Amino acid sequence: MKYVALTFRAAEDELRHLANRYADGINRADFEFVAQTWAPDGVWSVPSPWNIRQEGRTAIRDHLVHRRKSVDMVVMTVCTVVAVEADERRILGRTTIEETGRRDAERGIHVLGLYDDELTNIDGRWYFARRTLNFLAVDSSPTVYTASPAVV
Repeated sequence: MKYVALTFRAAEDELRHLANRYADGINRADFEFVAQTWAPDGVWSVPSPWNIRQEGRTAIRDHLVHRRKSVDMVVMTVCTVVAVEADERRILGRTTIEETGRRDAERGIHVLGLYDDELTNIDGRWYFARRTLNFLAVDSSPTVYTASPAVV
């Protein structure tokens, strides 16, 4: 396979595209769609207080399906995306996200986070090889959001 050299701008475009697809799947609770953003052996890590480490797209999907059963609603927004290292086979970057929602009437979800991302190129298509969420702020105060049926 012939690989094409990447500029940092192109690398950021690839990272943003993948991060947006990931967030779109999370927002629609389409975890099969989310799974397709991962390399087959991808690793998703979230430190304390959630302590999550899942390896492989199937394990990541299954964990998200299970976790969604305990949440009324959630919306993830992709904020800044920055590539810090890139070549034709790998992109390293950071993605800032905001996730807000509601677990139940007593507990909300509000996360400000910074993903350390590693993308890998498989047959000309980019996938997450690793994503590690670093918490900037976490709040579980009650929320005033009311869940509505998803618009797909």
